[in-house]
Amino acid sequence: MYWGKILHIDVSKRKTHIQRVNEAWLKTYVGGVAMAARLAYDNIPKGADPLGPDNKLVFAPGVLTGLAISGATRTAVGLSLIHISEPTRPY
Repeated sequence: MYWGKILHIDVSKRKTHIQRVNEAWLKTYVGGVAMAARLAYDNIPKGADPLGPDNKLVFAPGVLTGLAISGATRTAVGLSLIHISEPTRPY
C-alpha cells in the first residue's frame, strides 16, 4: 500500500523532503517501472550529464512489495543513461 508520499533525498546537501501525491497519480503510475519512469522524467532535466549532479537515482517499489508472495518484492530503479545522438563510425 502506498501512503501518498514520495521521499526525496539530496545526499550532497544532506536534505530530505516529502512530496505528497494524490490517489489519481498513484493509480496512473502503478508502482515499479511506471512510477520510476515518471519520477525520473519529472526530476531529471533534459540534457543532464548522466554522471553529473543533476542526474537522479529513483527507487520505486513494485505493486506487490510487502506481500508474502514469491517474487513480489520487485523494485524498479530509474536513472538517466548516457545518450549518443549520432552513431559514431570508425571510418
